[in-house]
Amino acid sequence: DAVREDEAVVWVARDITDRKEREQQLERESDHVEVETATDPGEALDRLDGVDCVVSDYDMPGTDGIGFLAAVREERPDLPFILFTGKGSEEVASEALRRGATDYLRKGGTERYELLANRIENAVEGYRATQRAANLGRIRSLINDVNQALVRADGRAEVETEVTDIVTRSAPYVAAWIGDVDREAGEVTPGTSAGIEPDSLEEITLDADGGPLATAVEEERVAVSTLDSGDGTVPDEALREENGARAVAAVPLAHGETLFGVLAVYASASGAFDEAERSLLVELGDDIAHALHSVRTQQELAETMATLEALVSALPDVAVLKDREGNELETFVTPDAADLLHEGSTEGRPVEDVFTPEQIERVQDAIGRALDTREITTVEYQLEVPAGERWFEARIAPVADAVREDEAVVWVARDITDRKEREQQLERESERFGALFENTNDAVAWVRYEGETPYIEAANPAFRELFEPPDGDVVGRSLDAVVAGPDRQEEAEDISRRVRAGEYMSGELVRETAEGARTFRWQAVPINDPETGDVENAFAVYADISELRERERELGRQHERFDGLASVISHDLKTPLATATGRLELAVETGDLDHAERALGALARLDDLREDLAGLLRGEQLAEQRAPVDLADVAAAAWESVGAGPEASLDPRDPPTVEGDRDALARCFENLLSNALEHGGPDVSVAVGATEGGFYVADDGPGIPPEKDVFAPGVTSKADGSGMGLASVRQIVHAHGWDIRAAESAAGGARFEVTGVDVVEGESTDVGGSESG
Repeated sequence: DAVREDEAVVWVARDITDRKEREQQLERESDHVEVETATDPGEALDRLDGVDCVVSDYDMPGTDGIGFLAAVREERPDLPFILFTGKGSEEVASEALRRGATDYLRKGGTERYELLANRIENAVEGYRATQRAANLGRIRSLINDVNQALVRADGRAEVETEVTDIVTRSAPYVAAWIGDVDREAGEVTPGTSAGIEPDSLEEITLDADGGPLATAVEEERVAVSTLDSGDGTVPDEALREENGARAVAAVPLAHGETLFGVLAVYASASGAFDEAERSLLVELGDDIAHALHSVRTQQELAETMATLEALVSALPDVAVLKDREGNELETFVTPDAADLLHEGSTEGRPVEDVFTPEQIERVQDAIGRALDTREITTVEYQLEVPAGERWFEARIAPVADAVREDEAVVWVARDITDRKEREQQLERESERFGALFENTNDAVAWVRYEGETPYIEAANPAFRELFEPPDGDVVGRSLDAVVAGPDRQEEAEDISRRVRAGEYMSGELVRETAEGARTFRWQAVPINDPETGDVENAFAVYADISELRERERELGRQHERFDGLASVISHDLKTPLATATGRLELAVETGDLDHAERALGALARLDDLREDLAGLLRGEQLAEQRAPVDLADVAAAAWESVGAGPEASLDPRDPPTVEGDRDALARCFENLLSNALEHGGPDVSVAVGATEGGFYVADDGPGIPPEKDVFAPGVTSKADGSGMGLASVRQIVHAHGWDIRAAESAAGGARFEVTGVDVVEGESTDVGGSESG
């Protein structure tokens, strides 16, 4: 079969002293670019045949790039032309594009060759697409001309003459012939031809190595070959020299199980007969074979309606002979298809007895088109028949004048009810799927693979909200580039390769969104093409579980804290309980009330532990009622509540106003200030101020013991301390979503810094102020 041609490029420059280097540089940037260089515009014009693109400098001998462009446009109006120069200006670029240049590119380093190669490929692809479209239009017109000629042709010889003449009048076809096939002898005998001397056509023996004629005969499919392949099955030398033929397509003329012959079509372009063109040649071969079949049928059946009736009766469909108005002239139906005939059908039934007024207009229009164009037309309709309400598709073929003198068509109606029901079901399923796709909370993208790279073809609103960049739509972009950051590209590409290979994948991963990295429960579902079985598309589904995972982590942290708390409670309650129990037993035994007083002291200690524990546990449910809180007011109120003596001092240094829970923050400051009094003594000095992203509380006490987690429950340096105060502080801070750390103050005491705080803007002015100022 035909292989994709490389892009042949002529590069015209004033002085190409490094021509080989330039050719190699450009050809390295593209596997499909072949470069020829020229320094003379006239030489380049002589070499335009077979060229796909011209690359030109601006300065050249005797002319410039604009003048050379005008000369090229006279020869090849649509040929891609790229002005690639180190000189020029915006005016030159504008003039070049106005005169029909495809593109304009300034030189400037080897990286420009990559851009130039890309521009060449894009220009040639667009040019070839236009040529292909025009070519397909030409072939369709050719098929239409052939079909019209087939309708008029009388006998096989006229059919073959009309076909070969019409084909060779359509460029780039230069010759054609139709040959008879003797399968037993393995020979093809060329007959009617056009564009080639009949003497050049001799009997051809089908070779065993799969040449185009052998393939067309043995496999009954269109086969293509270039004439320089040397397969020996076509008169290639004569056609190459006399007609400039470069490629041949062998088209089997098969109808049913009968091979009427082979049509050989020669083209002057080696890249002719692409897949789309071959499909149309299949249609052409079918039409010719059908015409030959009709000719033979007319000859064999003596042009009688009895023979037509015998032919139609073999069909599993309802066949009716109708006039232009749709009235029935004759009906042909097999017993198997009797239930598909409309109720009470008889020959001579008028059209209004069969169809509704709305249907009659469509029926008569379809019949009129078949008669006027001499082409087969189709129409779909519903009828109530003995088998129930059914859908039908009618193929309407004009009856040849040789069969009937009056205008008539053969109306062959096929029951398509099952197909229509499948189509309706598919439409309903498509609507349901579309609603699900658009309204699901999960982010979903439908991707199409190009190689191993998935490109987004559709994305639902949830996906767009998460991943759509501010600079444009996600559709058309690489899925991996959209959802995965640079550090996760390798992982994303590996997943894409495995899905492309047909592997269903799911799991948990992190992807980049418009709001930053998020955690997803994810799955990729490969979709196999129903015809090829290859994976061409896939669904990518992302369920955002970031909050769930954060909650799980928070629960884990709480669990760890409660585990530690349980140990502390067990330890700290044991001693006072044991003391109270022992003293009460001694009081009972001895009657000495001094033991009872000591027991009461132990019970008071238990009550203190209870209060501390309650405060700590309340910290797990804090920060629920948030509002702006002035920390200066909170610190002052807490200082009053902790009962500081006259020698102690509180120095508020413009602490910020924060968004938080006032009651929780009051307990937080009470614990921090109590800690300063307990460890710093009655004359301690405490400062409260703002720091970057939060606030601090600092004292001039003895400081924090090294290597000790002062926030852990039960950690204390006081013999009678519970170790719950600072643990409660951390609980309150974390409940707000903030962070806290302990450090040494400027005075050598303890300094507690709370950061990540929701500061109310404009409420604090002395951020980062000195503790000793």
